[in-house]
Amino acid sequence: MSQKKTSKNIVLAIMGILIIFTLAASILKAILTDTPAIWLNNITFLGIAAYGFWLYKKPHGNMLKYTMLLFAFTVAYSSCRAVFLYGDGFADLFTGVLAAGAICYVAGRLNRIERNRILMPIIALVLLVDFLLDVICAPEAPFLQHVSAARFFVTFLTLCCAYFTRYQEHKEAGLADK
Repeated sequence: MSQKKTSKNIVLAIMGILIIFTLAASILKAILTDTPAIWLNNITFLGIAAYGFWLYKKPHGNMLKYTMLLFAFTVAYSSCRAVFLYGDGFADLFTGVLAAGAICYVAGRLNRIERNRILMPIIALVLLVDFLLDVICAPEAPFLQHVSAARFFVTFLTLCCAYFTRYQEHKEAGLADK
């Protein structure tokens, strides 16, 4: 096995561990709180987990784009829902909508890997700030809630890993679709 393939497999294994951990925390939180929005998040995470574990193996030009758009919708919905239900969290709304818009922008331009090497870490940083705001604003919240709050950051890292490790295969598949 080549060094490049081994490093890809290590990155994908880390990606899998992160998504399973986040999915388990989100499902547990959904069971404990019975919140419909969390169930929407879990359906999205299951789709991303399916993509991260199996679907990425069969390169397809648009599958990652649709996965990223679904993820962007979930980020925006969750950010807006928090403001409308609780009346606070305008910083979360700003970071969530900013990240969702940037994710949509990247999803529409997956063929521009050099630009995305700059944009995707910035989006990850925005999602990390969003997570840190949740932790700072509610330090007394249970550990499970903090783990669940990290779900968007971890999920986006998962999508980044899938994108960068399989870019060439997906590019070729996208060209074959045309």
